[in-house]
Amino acid sequence: MLKVVTFMKQVARELQMEGNFGTAHVYRSSLNAIIAYCGKEDFTFHKVSPEW
Repeated sequence: MLKVVTFMKQVARELQMEGNFGTAHVYRSSLNAIIAYCGKEDFTFHKVSPEW
């Protein structure tokens, strides 16, 4: 199953390699907020809900 932290890191890395530095920064900043909220343990998208 696809995991949120892994996915976001991969997208940010690909965006940076394509030269989309601003969008990559947004993904990394959002990821840092998610990690601050949920902890460093990766989790699946199934856990993400409207209440989350």
